[in-house]
Amino acid sequence: MDGQPNDGTPHDPDGKFVGFASADYEYKTRVKCCTVLMSVGEEEEILGDILLHRFIKGWSAAKTMMYINDHYNEYLDDRTFRRKQEQALWEGALMCPDDAVRIQK
Repeated sequence: MDGQPNDGTPHDPDGKFVGFASADYEYKTRVKCCTVLMSVGEEEEILGDILLHRFIKGWSAAKTMMYINDHYNEYLDDRTFRRKQEQALWEGALMCPDDAVRIQK
């Protein structure tokens, strides 16, 4: 009892700091992978943008598809967008330095 208000849950400030630092590192690593993917070529630039907006920024599939169509002056229908999204996930997983994002068969 330290006289401070407590909600009944144990608080570990060091654990919270380590958790934040780990999450920040993972975020920056994923953004860097998207940036590197976008710098490879025009096709990969679209894939990197899909990863960045869809999975890092948390945009919906429809909003991301509209952004890609407007930004790159292309028309991607829903099926083509889903294929590109799957390809982007594979490319991003191959570029990511953390092996935990890939499933070993």
